[in-house]
Amino acid sequence: MFKKHAYYFLFFFSTVSISFAQDEKIIGLSNSVFSLKTFEKQQDRHLAIIDSFYNQNSFKAQFNYINIIIEGSRLRNIKKLEAAAEISKGNFYIGTGNYFNSIESFNRTAVIFERLNDYSGLSTAHANLGNAYFYNGDLNKALFYYNLAVSDYKKIKKLKPDSEIKLANSYNSLGTIYCSQRDFVYGKTYFDLAYAIWAKHNDSLSLAYILNNYANIFFETKKMDSALYYFNKALELKLIHGNNFDKADAYNNLADYYMKNKNPVLGIEKVKMGFKYLDTTNYSRQLITCYGSLTEGYHALKDYKNELKYYKLFKLSSDSLSSRAQQTQITRLELTHEFDRIHLSDSIKAMEEIKLK
Repeated sequence: MFKKHAYYFLFFFSTVSISFAQDEKIIGLSNSVFSLKTFEKQQDRHLAIIDSFYNQNSFKAQFNYINIIIEGSRLRNIKKLEAAAEISKGNFYIGTGNYFNSIESFNRTAVIFERLNDYSGLSTAHANLGNAYFYNGDLNKALFYYNLAVSDYKKIKKLKPDSEIKLANSYNSLGTIYCSQRDFVYGKTYFDLAYAIWAKHNDSLSLAYILNNYANIFFETKKMDSALYYFNKALELKLIHGNNFDKADAYNNLADYYMKNKNPVLGIEKVKMGFKYLDTTNYSRQLITCYGSLTEGYHALKDYKNELKYYKLFKLSSDSLSSRAQQTQITRLELTHEFDRIHLSDSIKAMEEIKLK
């Protein structure tokens, strides 16, 4: 599977204790953002607060805080901060599976940056629109907005030293979509562009994911020796620079390669090497992949005792994860319903204001 590498910009702050019922605390946090003198500092503080809410699973408080920042920014005419908060709101909607509202938020962001003639911000807005359409399964619109993000980036007159990373993310996203559509020539072209930027900035973990994508291209085009070479190169980088999930992922990719090439002995060996990086008490997708590969491997070896053992573990972990996913989906639906109601009331209020005018 081609990997659309995810990036999480974490700003480590003193722990912020927040309760949704305590609106004055949320207002206090909002004021701490507005009190800062420059947009850069406001944005850093804003993202730190968002990150704190996320880590505490305080979704309602987070949504309330974002709306306060948006309204406060409008009143104070701080357009860039308003746009940053709209991006946070759009990503929040993506988290609840409400892609329509996320697209609305990102479009509002794009309008603000367009009026400010800010191509850096516009590139970010269009890249986020690409993400929203990507998660919604509309690959053609995702391609359109990722290409637009690249075009915006090339219009920026004063580039910051690390701004190329944003361009690399768009290139990687474009490569992922083209490869998903089996257009490997275009896919590899964009992966090459992303690779060059990440190599320049010594982003070794991102390079590992690009190498993994190269391996998948060779695998899909039946060039097995080249595929194996790149899977191993990706493993080398992930073992040095990745977390436990990355390391297990690299071994699972190799295991899958050997299973599909009818070498279950080596496949089982690679799975077991990845096991040591996983918590077997936490049913993660990587752990389920391991159990599935072991079931497949032992079946190929006609070792039915071990096949049954790992199939039971595969079924148990899959059912547990499915149950958790269903519960998460229920929570998301509840949140989405509440946010839709809020959105509707805002629309009614807007219509009343139009009538009065």
